[in-house]
Amino acid sequence: MWKINSLIPCLLMLVCFGCGTPVKEIGTPEKIVGKAEAANGSALAKIIVVLQPAGEGYMREYETDANGKFEAEILPGKYYYYFKPIKGTLPKSVPTAFQDVDMARTVDVSSKAEVVCKVL
Repeated sequence: MWKINSLIPCLLMLVCFGCGTPVKEIGTPEKIVGKAEAANGSALAKIIVVLQPAGEGYMREYETDANGKFEAEILPGKYYYYFKPIKGTLPKSVPTAFQDVDMARTVDVSSKAEVVCKVL
């Protein structure tokens, strides 16, 4: 017959270690350098670039500097991108269509090339 004293360690193990499935390993993040550009090639400074994975993963947001550049640690792969203002509104060079996710607008992320998120 079970006693309370033998049940407590079992409950503690469930609380500490869980009883679900282990987290799936999906890759190793890599450091990348990116930039945001308007259609004319000018930098989109002081905005947020949003990268949404085309597959599994989490959306990430990165703030651009005065030159439209950003750095990130992110899993390589295909991402949808769009732009958000840090505060207020985006520059007039960013059309409304680029302020929400669009499945046709993608960028490939790898450590071997600069990632360019551009208004087309």
